Amino acid sequence: MGSFEPGSGATKISKLRIVSLRIAFVGALAEVSAPQRLPITNPRKPGGSTRSFRRTMEEIGHGERPLIARRQAADEARAAAILGALFAMAIVGFGGASAWPFAIDDAFIGIRYARHLAQGAGYVWNIAGPRTDGVTPLPWALLLAPLAHAAPLVVLARVKVLGLLVWEVAAAFWAQRWDALGLRRG
Repeated sequence: MGSFEPGSGATKISKLRIVSLRIAFVGALAEVSAPQRLPITNPRKPGGSTRSFRRTMEEIGHGERPLIARRQAADEARAAAILGALFAMAIVGFGGASAWPFAIDDAFIGIRYARHLAQGAGYVWNIAGPRTDGVTPLPWALLLAPLAHAAPLVVLARVKVLGLLVWEVAAAFWAQRWDALGLRRG
C-alpha cells in the first residue's frame, strides 16, 4: 500500500494543506482587489484639510445649482439661434419672392433634358437625335427628372419652389452655425 491511499493520514494532511493554500490565496486576492480608502486631503492646504469643493459650495449655498451653464442662458442662446434662423429665412424668402417672375432661357435647357429623361428617351436634346451634353452642371437634369412629368412652365415653377426650399434650409443652417460660432454682433 502506498502512503496516499484513502483513509491514510497522509491524504488527510495533504487535503488540509490544499484547503489552507486555497484560503490563503483567496485572502491574498481579497487584499489585492479591495480598494484602499485614503483620507481626502487637499495638498495645497497646509495641515491636511479634508474639505472638498462640493462641501464648500454647499456651505455657501451653491450645492445643487450649476455654476457655469445655467438653464436660462442656454434657453436665451437657443431662442437667439431660432430667431436668427427665422430672420435669415425671411430674407431668403423675400429675395426669392421678388425674383420669382424672373427666369433665364438656360433654365429651360435643363428642363428639356429632364423631361426627356422622365419620358424614358435618355439624356438627349431631341428625342430622335444623338446623345449630347448640353447642360453645364451634369447632374442637374438628373435632379430635375422626378419633377419633369409636366409642361415646361409647370416644371419651372416646381424647380423654383425646390430652389427656394434649398435656400431656406441653407439659410437656417448657416444662421445656426453663425450663432454657434459666436460671430453675431452685440
